[in-house]
Amino acid sequence: MDDSQKLITPDAPRGNMKRTLLPATHALTGTSNKQSTGSRPLESVLKARILDVARIDTSLVALTEQQLDALDSDALENTTGGIALKILTQISTEERQDTFEDLSLNDQSAVRMLAALVFRWKLSKETDRFNTSAASTRLEVLNQLQQTTMAILKLAFPDEGTNDATTSSMVSSMMIQQYTLEILPATFSIGWLPPGQCKESPYIRSSTLRLLSSFGLGESIQLLGVTLNTPHLPTTAKNAIKYLLSRRILQPKGLQAFLGIMTGQESEATLAKYEQIAMLISTPPRGTSAEEYFRNVVPQILDILLAEDVASRTLQAAAYVFSDLVSSKHQDSTIFPILNVTLYAGFQEHTQERAKSYMPLETIKMMSKFAVAAPPSGDEPAIVKVLGPIIEKLYTLLYHLETKAISDPTETEACKGLLLSWLKLASAEVATERLWNVIEGKGGEWFIGGDNEELTLCWREQVVSQNLKLSDLSNLEKDVMSTNSLGLRPDPIHLVGLLKIVGRNEVASLLFVRLLGADYASDKVEPTRELLRMQLLYQMQQKLSSSILSNPSHALAFVDHAITTATAQKQSLQPSKSPLLVVANEGDEEDAQAGDILRTAVDFLLSSLEANPKYVPPKDDPHVQRVSEQLKSLTLHPSMALRQACREASLVLTARLSAAAVSGPGSEESSERLKNIREKYQEALVLLQDPLLPVRAQGLTMLRHLVELSAESKQDSGVDPALVPAILDIFINSAQNEDSFIFLNAVKGLVVMVQAFGRDVFRRLIDIYATESYVSGNMNRQELDMKLRIGEALAEVVGSCGQSLGGYVDILLPAILATIRDSSLPTTLRTSAISLASRCVETAPLAMSRYTAELSGAMVDILELEHTVAIEPRNRDERQETVGGVESKSDTEQEDEGGHNRRRRQRQGEAGDEATDANPVGVNPKLSPLRRSAIHLLGAILRGGGDYGLTGFPARRAGNVLRYLSVHDADNVVNAMAVEVVSLLGEVARARFHQ
Repeated sequence: MDDSQKLITPDAPRGNMKRTLLPATHALTGTSNKQSTGSRPLESVLKARILDVARIDTSLVALTEQQLDALDSDALENTTGGIALKILTQISTEERQDTFEDLSLNDQSAVRMLAALVFRWKLSKETDRFNTSAASTRLEVLNQLQQTTMAILKLAFPDEGTNDATTSSMVSSMMIQQYTLEILPATFSIGWLPPGQCKESPYIRSSTLRLLSSFGLGESIQLLGVTLNTPHLPTTAKNAIKYLLSRRILQPKGLQAFLGIMTGQESEATLAKYEQIAMLISTPPRGTSAEEYFRNVVPQILDILLAEDVASRTLQAAAYVFSDLVSSKHQDSTIFPILNVTLYAGFQEHTQERAKSYMPLETIKMMSKFAVAAPPSGDEPAIVKVLGPIIEKLYTLLYHLETKAISDPTETEACKGLLLSWLKLASAEVATERLWNVIEGKGGEWFIGGDNEELTLCWREQVVSQNLKLSDLSNLEKDVMSTNSLGLRPDPIHLVGLLKIVGRNEVASLLFVRLLGADYASDKVEPTRELLRMQLLYQMQQKLSSSILSNPSHALAFVDHAITTATAQKQSLQPSKSPLLVVANEGDEEDAQAGDILRTAVDFLLSSLEANPKYVPPKDDPHVQRVSEQLKSLTLHPSMALRQACREASLVLTARLSAAAVSGPGSEESSERLKNIREKYQEALVLLQDPLLPVRAQGLTMLRHLVELSAESKQDSGVDPALVPAILDIFINSAQNEDSFIFLNAVKGLVVMVQAFGRDVFRRLIDIYATESYVSGNMNRQELDMKLRIGEALAEVVGSCGQSLGGYVDILLPAILATIRDSSLPTTLRTSAISLASRCVETAPLAMSRYTAELSGAMVDILELEHTVAIEPRNRDERQETVGGVESKSDTEQEDEGGHNRRRRQRQGEAGDEATDANPVGVNPKLSPLRRSAIHLLGAILRGGGDYGLTGFPARRAGNVLRYLSVHDADNVVNAMAVEVVSLLGEVARARFHQ
């Protein structure tokens, strides 16, 4: 054991509080009135303080003056921390024995500084030393850390061996409330070592669990999460933390607490943060089966989506996790089976044997929130996957709500919005198939069930409809066709009206073609089904006449099917009049149903081609070849009317094919490619104008895919260069949207734009953020918000660039530096610019190395000029001392224009955060967020400099200023950040010395 370790031996005699302990406390912390450090080096200050303590009580110091002179800086800090721990131990002993006397505020402040010395100069450093120690010194370092940890735990829990609450005392409360984050890395590092390595591990483990149990669920999750990110933590410790963290997440409300903490640690949760959370939650912990894990997690996510009092960022994180789960490898085997008994349970006829189910309207509420908060997605958005299993029932639920006068309009609109979103985002083929299922009656029907005490909205598979009589079917006049007086299900008027609102021509066309081709192969058609089909066809002609003829390819497919079927079954067709005559020419009557079918098919093809004069049938389409041959053979049909129609259709089709041949294969390919791009661009523009957020987001996704095609393709098969400026403006405008759903989709688009077009995109973004001037003399709130949103987008774009950021540094950094230095700009914008510079340093430290000197110097200038001091001196002429040698200003200098003294201690974030929120466009440089961001940037430069060097970094000046701020700054967060960066500066210095 070295000399510094002897300082914490528990056998040291206890001195009287006033006679020795308090004077020793003030001497060691430098709060004695008689002390004056001036600008002496740290080593000299510490030696002088230790000698002062020895003169007060020799039992507190076990070293001679000669031994002290032989200690280096690290050993002196360790010795100081050991003496501080010994003094705290004796104070705690007197406190437990009721000999503890009331302390003044100055004495209490000195005791807190004493605790800071223990944790910053002893426990934290010994923990780091143990976690990075070599095998040869590991045992010695372990013994030293074990002694220190045990001594501190006994301070926190003086009632050793009991399960009672912690003894109420100033020292023990301080250990738990203020320094838990410093204790946990040590206890996890040695308490969970393999058996036999640490003899005190049982006590350390039980104390650690007891320490965590003294906090609420959310606080304990936060403590474990922060501890898990401790550098160099042993694998055994990380596994223990992950296990405890997963246990807490699986507790009721555990996931909500975890998401709230993970998203609440930053002023603005980023896309990368949401994706990190989703990846973490989507991975079952080791030793837990996926089924058991997700059976707990999925209902918690659904509860978050259903709750009313959840923060927006927590809701967004839950949506990200849910989106990731329904797209993960577990979706078919685990996730959707769980959804069947929870989310979809209210949409089932038999709802027994389900763990936790939701009512149908609760499902609507949850999915409405999810649709708005879901993350950017690819070709199949997550909302399409989630609603897919219940989409037919969702339609019949909408019909039920819209036809009941007592329905809540909010619930009705939410249901309608979900259904419209799904129909607009699903592929045309899938949407058509599901609507066909609705026509086939697979959506069932909804009714109010239960008794009078508890009425419930219920679903049943069998549709209860009225029985149709022959008298009902004999009065099918035109006015009857315009109503649903026969009570058909689904209601043709309602269904076609919904199709019109959706506005997808390809879906309407596919459904119309399928209705025309339905039942051709059936010998016996149910009258009710035939009547429903007639009504639907009539309604579609009346309301969607332009839509159903929009795609001639669908007409070709229908004509191919109709002619083939009619020809094959010509002999078996019934002679009765077919209801298909509602779409045929009234002057042409055929006596055979086969003739009706053929004539209807050919007329439909002619109408479709006439409605699309520029349509060119593709030569490789098999339907085109078959229909051409079939039309030629039908020119010999006995019916004159049919022969004339077939000749006309054959002529039009041949002319279109000839026009394609004249244009040449090369030009055809190029024009077709350009046409497809233009069509997708126009389709995306239509989606962007939709009032539904998920649909607008899908429009941004389509534009992003066009740009991705340009980035990946080496040919001219990507986006038309003429469209690039317009697409960039769309993404930039969307990035300024206040809705985070649209903002995140726009950010992904900007990332892809940078990958495809590089410097031009960066230059446009930085112009909006930093170069373009604002309209009024002073920047208003709207102008500031616009720049901040673009700054957030820039940060995400920078993060996606990686080392390729070096190609854009000369564009970014001059503008960022100019923004930081302009004191006339709002402090919020200057803080944002510093944060953006930090993101650049963290992303590409090598590329940023040539700006190290300029950036670090500017940050030190801000910290030195704009800090605020916390402790009020005893008189106006006295200067506040500091360990680092930087003197504070006098009271007169520290008073602001209002005459209020700014030396009073403020709670963490109170002065800076609240003032910033109250006046975001203010230019007060004294606000703490500016200093916090400056310290963060210095830390980022130091971390990056460990690999690429620190050219021009003002190490000595930065160290002095940061040491001063760690003790005297008015903001607690600045204090803590300054301590961390000072420690980091020492590590970098030692690393460079040993190179």
